[in-house]
Amino acid sequence: MMAHWLALVMHVGFVVYARPWLTPRDLKMGLREHLAGYFAEPVRLEIEALSTTSQVRKGATILTSSPHPPLGLIHFQWGWLEREQVKTVTGTATVHIHVPVGIARDDIYRGELLSESNVTFEERDLASLIGLNYFLDAHSVYRLQATGFIPKGAVVLRSNTQPRAFVVRGQIVDMVEHHPQFQVSAKVRALESGHIDGRINVENPSSMRMLRVRVTARGLRRIDMKSEKPCPASKQRIAPVAIAHNNLHIEVRDEVNLSDIVSSLNEVGATPEDIASIARGLKSAGALRP
Repeated sequence: MMAHWLALVMHVGFVVYARPWLTPRDLKMGLREHLAGYFAEPVRLEIEALSTTSQVRKGATILTSSPHPPLGLIHFQWGWLEREQVKTVTGTATVHIHVPVGIARDDIYRGELLSESNVTFEERDLASLIGLNYFLDAHSVYRLQATGFIPKGAVVLRSNTQPRAFVVRGQIVDMVEHHPQFQVSAKVRALESGHIDGRINVENPSSMRMLRVRVTARGLRRIDMKSEKPCPASKQRIAPVAIAHNNLHIEVRDEVNLSDIVSSLNEVGATPEDIASIARGLKSAGALRP
């Protein structure tokens, strides 16, 4: 009889006094779910030294956390509704998010192209990379080149890389003046290396004129300056034709004014002698119209 009574007291005591508090494991799982909203692909998340000012009731959710992003030592606040009143509990934890970032496999020197041979991906704690523009995928890194020395084991950053040079110093490239009705191009020498959307200096080897151009696409270099001397307007027309002279090439797809062609030839650095020779060639081809 005594044993039965003790068992009943113990059972009743459990029912009356036990409160539905979250366990340390529950708290960690809840914090993990909260952090998942800040990081697209956390490959490995560690939560250490988690503590709260008091117990947290089951059903509570994390209302706020800081800093943003929540890395290193973070502060958070749990909240739940109890008897139509909001109850809150604050706490702290140390959070580590580890993701694979681009790392120099060996010493990388200025101008060297990045590839699998010199860049690998290793896990790093994001807390140590706050404020740095690092790379998370090989596709973004392997299209770049180093702008300076990157020592072995260092994180590859956007600040020490740039898009691969699309034009290399000394390379002969096409500078193009493209219009809906015609196109004028010239073979020029690059005086410096440049990448897509970059601006570089080139030299027309025929006239020795240095011009400032913008690299726009593969095989297409578009000039980025206007003629110093506007070409006088001309009513003389040019019929569709294609003609080449020295380092110059003209393709007329639809009838156009001669003055427009001359203006574009000036843009690509043609000499007066070049322009005169091209005019004679257009006449010989029967493309000049009154």
